[in-house]
Amino acid sequence: MGIASHDLRNPLYLIQSYSEFLKEEFQGSANKNQQFLLEKIFNSSNFMKSLLDNLLDITKIESGKYDLNKKLENLNTLVENQAGFHELIARKKNIEVRLSLGEIPQVNCDKNAIIQIIANLVGNAIKFSPSNTPIRISTLKEGEVVRFSVKDGGPGISPEDQKLLFGEFQTLSSKPTGGEKSTGLGLAIVKKLVTLHGGKVGVISESGKGSTFYFTLPLNE
Repeated sequence: MGIASHDLRNPLYLIQSYSEFLKEEFQGSANKNQQFLLEKIFNSSNFMKSLLDNLLDITKIESGKYDLNKKLENLNTLVENQAGFHELIARKKNIEVRLSLGEIPQVNCDKNAIIQIIANLVGNAIKFSPSNTPIRISTLKEGEVVRFSVKDGGPGISPEDQKLLFGEFQTLSSKPTGGEKSTGLGLAIVKKLVTLHGGKVGVISESGKGSTFYFTLPLNE
């Protein structure tokens, strides 16, 4: 899988780059059908890039080649940065991002891995929330761990689907509210990265009442 993913990246990046160039070059002169096709090519190649990146991450983690570069980090700062980035995406659906950050100590973690985890969970909250609903992001200290959580205003997740959530390529009954696509690997990567840090990941949800995804990181390292 890793070799195939690597071999596919170069031609895929060419398709993505050239389609983006053509989109910009012929903006205003291409007819509606041509613009539609160029947009489709670019969006599809962008989705495939995400899928390949996720496949490579999964392969690295499962082969034991994903090396964590741990340092003391301010989790609240990482959360604030990602919330600010995703706020632009949320605005397109009139979703408000609300922060409630507690007083927590620094955590020994791999900064890039934690950013990837936070981005995935916040991105999913926006993806599965209907327009004009808030998502709530919070951090706090619980005993010997720090806890991050994000609560969405989506349809909730059935007990049956909750058993499948953190598996690879799982198809769930809940669908994104704005037609967004999903690779089916994001939450599997989140669980593997959190586990590498000695933490735990989970969800609290009821059908029709939204979902709260969370992860914890230990403070005793």
